[in-house]
Amino acid sequence: MKNSWLFLILPITLIGCWGNTVESIKTKSSPASVTPQTIEASSPTLKKSKPPISNDFLISVKGIGSARLGMTLKQLKRKLGTDTKFQAVSPFIVDFDAIAVYQSGMVQYYILYPSGTNFSDSDPIELLLTDNPHYLTAEEVGAGMPVKQAEAIYGGAILSYNTQNESREQVRFSNYSSPNISFQPTIPSQ
Repeated sequence: MKNSWLFLILPITLIGCWGNTVESIKTKSSPASVTPQTIEASSPTLKKSKPPISNDFLISVKGIGSARLGMTLKQLKRKLGTDTKFQAVSPFIVDFDAIAVYQSGMVQYYILYPSGTNFSDSDPIELLLTDNPHYLTAEEVGAGMPVKQAEAIYGGAILSYNTQNESREQVRFSNYSSPNISFQPTIPSQ
């Protein structure tokens, strides 16, 4: 499974590698929300939540909820059953279309794929994104969480952007690293 990513958008997003970071800015705190892309609780310095997050709502390096990186769309459909709705969203964001996964009338997460291509039942899931606050990492970081609150869990925030990726902003934390989870800051709606 090459370059599979989870993006968490605080809202949270799981996404693939975007290249080198052009600029980083270390912050003491920020009013923006963070988007966590797949996050693994592998650091011994991170506190584990009690009780653990249900696997149905867990964000990890393996996936978001029932969606696992590397599984096919058909496998996910079979796992989630007939009450789940899958709706194509095109365009979704620059360079990506998506399949929105709905349960109980609410988007749970998105399966992203390159714009202008088709994503069929036999294709493997390589990129996931969620902005649903019900999904959390093992340390209870999730979409909509203020950066300052995430810093209390993962350490100081490092804000960066990449000009080769449309200057999309990312947030990393000094005490947390994951090869395939990213956080994207958002401005809270008023």
